[in-house]
Amino acid sequence: MQRSAEHLQAFRVLLAAAEGVGSGEIERIAEIDFRFHPLISLATGNRNYALLLNSFRQVYMSLTKRFFSDPGTASVVFGLHRGLVQAIEDKHEKEAMETMRRLLVHGRDRLRAMMEEGEEERGQP
Repeated sequence: MQRSAEHLQAFRVLLAAAEGVGSGEIERIAEIDFRFHPLISLATGNRNYALLLNSFRQVYMSLTKRFFSDPGTASVVFGLHRGLVQAIEDKHEKEAMETMRRLLVHGRDRLRAMMEEGEEERGQP
C-alpha cells in the first residue's frame, strides 16, 4: 500500500461526512461515495483506476443515486468504507482486500436487485 498521511486525513474527512449525512440525502451520499473510490485507488497505488473513475463521473453519479435510493444501502456501504480505511491505516493488506471484496459483492448484489426491479416495473420476466 502506498497510503500517505494526506490520504488518511482525506479518508477521515469523508468518513466524518458520511456520519453526518441523512439517509434521504441521496445526492450527498453519492458524492461522498464517489470521492471515496478514487481516493482508495490513489492510496493503494492504482492511479489509472482513479483517472478512469473520474472520466466516468457523470455516469457513476447517475447510477449511484439510484443505488443509494434504498435507505439501508448507505449505512452498509459506509460501514464497509470505515472497515476498509481502518485496514489501510493499519497496513493490513489482506483485511483491506477482503473488505474491498465485500464492498464489491454488496454493490454487485444491489445492482442486480435494481435491474430485476426495473424489469418487473417494465413487465419483463
